[in-house]
Amino acid sequence: MLARVRTVLAPVALLLAACPRAPLPPDTVVLLVETPPETLDRRLALSAVAENVSGNLLEPGLLRVGEDGRPVPDLADRVEQIDPVTFHFELRPGLRFSDGSLLTADDVVATFRSLADPALASPLATKYSEIERVEARSDRDVEVTLRRPFAPFLVDMQLGIVPARRQAAPGQSAFGRHPIGAGPFRFVSWDDDEHLLLEANPTYYAGAPAIGHLLVETVRDETTRALELRSGAADIAINALSPPLLKELEAVPSLRILSQPGADAAYLMFQTSDPVLADSRVRRAIALAIDRAAIVRYKFLGHAHLADSLLPPSNWAHAPGLPAVHRDLAQAEALLDAAGHPQPAAGPRLRLDYAISTDRFRRSVAEAMAAQLAEAGIEVRLRPLEFGTFFSDVRKGSFELASLKWVPIVEPDLLYWVFASPSIPTPGNGYAGGNRERFRDVELDGWLAEARGTTDEAIRRADYARAQARLAQAMPYFPLWYEDSVAVVRRDLEGFVPSAFGYFTGLAQARRVRP
Repeated sequence: MLARVRTVLAPVALLLAACPRAPLPPDTVVLLVETPPETLDRRLALSAVAENVSGNLLEPGLLRVGEDGRPVPDLADRVEQIDPVTFHFELRPGLRFSDGSLLTADDVVATFRSLADPALASPLATKYSEIERVEARSDRDVEVTLRRPFAPFLVDMQLGIVPARRQAAPGQSAFGRHPIGAGPFRFVSWDDDEHLLLEANPTYYAGAPAIGHLLVETVRDETTRALELRSGAADIAINALSPPLLKELEAVPSLRILSQPGADAAYLMFQTSDPVLADSRVRRAIALAIDRAAIVRYKFLGHAHLADSLLPPSNWAHAPGLPAVHRDLAQAEALLDAAGHPQPAAGPRLRLDYAISTDRFRRSVAEAMAAQLAEAGIEVRLRPLEFGTFFSDVRKGSFELASLKWVPIVEPDLLYWVFASPSIPTPGNGYAGGNRERFRDVELDGWLAEARGTTDEAIRRADYARAQARLAQAMPYFPLWYEDSVAVVRRDLEGFVPSAFGYFTGLAQARRVRP
């Protein structure tokens, strides 16, 4: 595999040399991303890149997410819960936007109220629908009242705050192309989708970053991204390269590979409304036939860890002591026999379709899993689909087996979104909801509903522990692995620490060190 990578890299290097980039300020650090952000307005962002650039670099919120998934202060340096539905936020003193104007409670109120404005058409409007009202009590004090107790609310307070005077500006797309925020960096130019130039924000409350300029460059081909890093044309890529290319870059003296356990969880979905997969014995047999340890070792080259839940171990609500699932072909075959799928004299026990994306690395992983399942008598027919088609089929339940990855997992209320009965996508709700397995469990619904309706962490932790144990038993899905958060960084760029969530926030602490 590595020999093939080297063969591909050589001609790409010649191509890069023939396409010089326009001169950049000498203090510029180049960050490579896979796709361009669709907007720089956090209220309109949907893609991971857009959320990361707008929310973590340009427009911070009242709170941000700590590495354990709990909310911590950002623009607000104090938060107090007055009663089950009322919260008081106190802003840091002297906050300013990147244009030098003051950031006050009025800007916070206007930002949250704008989400309900049909003219803005924010895709986040439903997410914040539990907010009944937001009011300014002084220039630095904001009071938020909810319609009912709703625990995920505090994590959602990372919504980027933008100036009130820009709320009424015509054409919100203009703000998305030229934003004003209070983050560590501020906007300079975005002449084309592939090149977004930012600079250190001198008004940032924590002090301007040591990086003078940051170029966010979109390079869609991962081999080209590897070449730019290798040649010195780029300085850093965060979770943007597959393990085989990471292995190749480990040998480059000018680069460092920084890795830590991540909060991305990959899992195998079972369509529980399918007559065959409705039987939990079949689902468990499939899980027992997959050698996850071998895939992590030989495909991910160690940049992943076996999962036992959708919640990663770093999450405060991850349940300890969940049963481990290791490959056991004999037990898998016995379960299939008991479920009425004996091994025939010729042919497989079962034939199942497996929907996957066309991503080259993900397809290679699916092929390995299909080969392992064949050893248990399960024939898996891979259905590689362009991502838009793949995701549409998954939302509508048009699959038997399918793999997805949640990126990243922060709030444990995700379990409600993915497994509660009210989250089953239907034509009536526009196929919203994450319970694409169409799994139903009344008792599970009760635990997950209680957990989101209280801010008492002890109650929530107990509910989530019960929920994870039930899911491990019923197995409407099979947690595969937690993928590491991996950054490839030039050695002369120091101070950057990768986030478990793949956030770009570490760039605010990075600095260039010249020999």
